Amino acid sequence: MHRFFGFTSFAICTLLLSAVGLNADTIYTDRASFTANTGGTSTIDFATLADPITFFTSYTPGFGPTVGGVGFSSSAILPDSVQPQLLFALTPNTIYNSQSEGLLASESQYNTAMPMDLQVSIPGGVTAVGFEYLTNNTGLTIALSDGTTQTLSSTSGFIGFTSTTPITSVSLTSSAETLIAIGNFTSGDAAPLPSAAWGGIALLGCMAAVGGVRHCSSRHV
Repeated sequence: MHRFFGFTSFAICTLLLSAVGLNADTIYTDRASFTANTGGTSTIDFATLADPITFFTSYTPGFGPTVGGVGFSSSAILPDSVQPQLLFALTPNTIYNSQSEGLLASESQYNTAMPMDLQVSIPGGVTAVGFEYLTNNTGLTIALSDGTTQTLSSTSGFIGFTSTTPITSVSLTSSAETLIAIGNFTSGDAAPLPSAAWGGIALLGCMAAVGGVRHCSSRHV
């Protein structure tokens, strides 16, 4: 009986302590909450990328801008499509009915819904990313390099993530779009409960579990 309770206490401690290292992304749908739980962030608003005369800058299919080490791109030719996909950096203007600056991925004809993508690479990795998004249809899927995926049910809004492991890339894909746009791309550090605090919580739980087992085993002597 003592061996059983000893094994049980060991198993409980192992589970509590191993839980400290589990990856658990937190998803935010408003920028204020995201900002309150991050730190050391920088934001790319794409405003300086657009030509001041035409209000936009286009990029060769398959390529895109790199700002502060963060790279943006899209597929040159998407599956099941013969139309090239282009990236555009826009500034607020009335000509293109653009209310804010951003990065726009669009197929060249801009009249046929098709699979589209927009890729972001973050050398070195961060533990927090967030941005505004705009699409024509619901079903935009966002995938992070840490394995987190989220399919959005709205066509516009804010989406942000904090992670316990470094995020080195963000992929936006959709099966039927004529555009995918992002704005104010923010990256930086998550501000979770410090790992030392998580370790303390696990240790306290472990001590409580062992104490409970000892109490129980003493009653079965």
